[in-house]
Amino acid sequence: MNQKIKLVQRYVVYVLFFFLPTWRLIHNICLALLFVLPPYKFEIKKKTLLIGTPVVFLVYLLINALAQGNFNVELSNILKIIPIILVPFVLLKDDEKTIENALLVLLIGILSMQLISIYGITNYFLTSDKIGRDLTNYVKLNEILRFERPYLGFFSAINILLSYIFFKKYKKWYFVITAIISLCFIIYISARLALILAGIYIVWILWREMKNLKLKVIVFGLMGLTVGGVTLNYNSSIKKRFSQIKEDSRTIIWGGAAEQLSSSKDYLIGNSSLKQTRQYLLEYYKRYEHFNDIEIRNRFIKNNYNTHNQFLNELVRGGFIGLILFCLPIIYGFFINFKLKNYTNILLLISLSMFMLVENLLERQIGIYTIGIVLTITNFKNIFYFKEK
Repeated sequence: MNQKIKLVQRYVVYVLFFFLPTWRLIHNICLALLFVLPPYKFEIKKKTLLIGTPVVFLVYLLINALAQGNFNVELSNILKIIPIILVPFVLLKDDEKTIENALLVLLIGILSMQLISIYGITNYFLTSDKIGRDLTNYVKLNEILRFERPYLGFFSAINILLSYIFFKKYKKWYFVITAIISLCFIIYISARLALILAGIYIVWILWREMKNLKLKVIVFGLMGLTVGGVTLNYNSSIKKRFSQIKEDSRTIIWGGAAEQLSSSKDYLIGNSSLKQTRQYLLEYYKRYEHFNDIEIRNRFIKNNYNTHNQFLNELVRGGFIGLILFCLPIIYGFFINFKLKNYTNILLLISLSMFMLVENLLERQIGIYTIGIVLTITNFKNIFYFKEK
């Protein structure tokens, strides 16, 4: 009976990882099943659990909201992110081989995500009368891709790293193909963060694999010339994307968040309210005078964009105390993995941190689970093929 339960638990983990990038409904169902399935005990030090997961951060949010009279309003926002501490509990019941296989399933899930987007792109060009439209900054791009570009790009970048890991383990060339597909896809959709992450991965992989110093100099020199050529190409969609950073919506959003922090002067404990943060940003968008046109202004007001920076968001909501507590599991992950020289885990933590610089992952279910899974893998699981020699 125990073997049957273990088998069910294993396949529920696989389902969770496969649908992590695509299907939101399944996440909570899988988490609930994993939580009730035995075994209910696992060996882990309480100190490690407190440092390696955001449990202290969540407790602080509850206490801070209660102390500042925002408990009733903020309780729903805090309960929403509970999975971030439940994910480590359920995954720590699994052996490393199960998590290893789950990461392989995640790779396949990301490929499925890319295929869905390719279908959306193909359908658009076959049915739209706007053939030839530059999709680089098309306002309805997310509708065409069927996913939001930042998340699609992030997971595609992660797939490059996963492909390399599995290629090193199994020596199968189809993992090289999955990496190439992911890289080409990132380039086509011009996902800026994903391009940067892909560049970091490729440099690290080449540096790690090439033993000859002269060969490294030649290869990296050619890479530099290639990147420079793409950058200088006036028709390059990548150049357009990066040249528009100074006009990116996030610069307006971050300005509003910074103004809120400065005006409230709640540097230590913040305002304790996500709702208050969003209300202030809405008022900021209404009085902001430097929008390029009225349509952009109306879009900001209609969507009432969040801070688009998880660290900045926690600084406004929880002050420096909240920010430090939020970053504690990430810092812990960097510490133990530098100590183990586990550079693959370090790359995962860098990727997650960079993604949180431009997105509020805690306001999306997919983001909550992504944080929980990455922290579990990098802080608690010592999957052997992640380790560096």
